[in-house]
Amino acid sequence: MKAAVLVRRGAATSAFEFRDIPDPLPGPGEVRIHVEYSGVNFADVLARQGLYRDLPTLPVVLGYEVVGRIDLAGSGVRRLRVGDRVVAMTEFGGYAASALAKEYAVAAIPDDFDGALATALGVQYVSAWYAAEILVRLFREDHVLIHGASGGLGNALIQIVKRH
Repeated sequence: MKAAVLVRRGAATSAFEFRDIPDPLPGPGEVRIHVEYSGVNFADVLARQGLYRDLPTLPVVLGYEVVGRIDLAGSGVRRLRVGDRVVAMTEFGGYAASALAKEYAVAAIPDDFDGALATALGVQYVSAWYAAEILVRLFREDHVLIHGASGGLGNALIQIVKRH
């Protein structure tokens, strides 16, 4: 399969190479997704620059969120089926024709749901939801300061906080 592989740190124009790599095979509790859309977020930029602490050894395929269809499921997968259209958080691997994701990090979406929009729901909106709805309890009169609200996560936080 084709993949954009990070082979060196630096500018995006020189840090990646398009390569043919083996199709990944899902392990227990994982699904393989034929990728329609792959998100690019700040963690990807940091990883490309060598500033992301959890970056595996180079060469590596970046990409933390994808939208696509499940084409293979590993053992133990119960909730999802081959053919389901999904949005998924991938733990790397999203800049490729196929990507793996744990079943718990995958949500089915309707066939007519805009793929680009669904991709934005991956890391940014899930992270914002977790921060604003799980880690804290917001009330109507609360005041909230969001540092760096110009990116995807900050914009998502603004929308969730305004909802309260």
